[in-house]
Amino acid sequence: MSKSNTDMRGWADVIRTIPKPLRIFALIVLALHSVPFILAPKASGLNLTLLIAGVLLLLFTLIVVAALIVMRSQTPQIGMDGKALVQPDMKYDVFVSSPMAALADGKQYKKDREKVLSVMKALRTECKFNSCVYAGRNIESMEKFEQPDDSLRDDFRNLRESKYFILLYPEKLASSVLLEAGWALAFGKPSVYFVPKREVLPFLLRQAGHTFNNIKIYECEKVDDILKIISQKREKLFQTAVDVP
Repeated sequence: MSKSNTDMRGWADVIRTIPKPLRIFALIVLALHSVPFILAPKASGLNLTLLIAGVLLLLFTLIVVAALIVMRSQTPQIGMDGKALVQPDMKYDVFVSSPMAALADGKQYKKDREKVLSVMKALRTECKFNSCVYAGRNIESMEKFEQPDDSLRDDFRNLRESKYFILLYPEKLASSVLLEAGWALAFGKPSVYFVPKREVLPFLLRQAGHTFNNIKIYECEKVDDILKIISQKREKLFQTAVDVP
């Protein structure tokens, strides 16, 4: 292996250790560090001075921008109470949100619950998710629903501690799933919405797929359509443009 190839591999190993937001700056600096050595023999006097000053100015600018990015990434998020938000450990792979109390009756709830459980099974099998959160997982009937305050507290904590979010919204309903979708959006969770038509979503959520690159909206009339998409996408179900190296 030639020395140049060895050097390039060494630089590649170093760049991999740098956080993703700063890698582009590392590549630019790597490209610039050899510029003076290439052009200096061809310049002299004022041209050489301008060349060196230009390279130094560009490097200084890159250092300042990189420093600002690092400072911003380390700045704690502030909650509505003015206190810093503590970033939670991600205990779960995905939070699955589907209407429960908003459904017409126990029969419809049972049918919808079976659909959600089949989706969760596909997520475990196809996406290799070991931990999926769904509020109705252990609730077989509407009579076993928890008190609203307990459900709200558990939902908020579980969603915040989940890496991904899935919305199963079969029809236009005044359901708590819309609140959960709003939480996921505020937390910046990569999210997938499965709906029969985009129009059933509130206007702002309907536009979320166009505005944010971590949200995908699929129109699916039947559960088989949802399972087909999960089977096709598998581990890439939540992959976005910013995740692609």
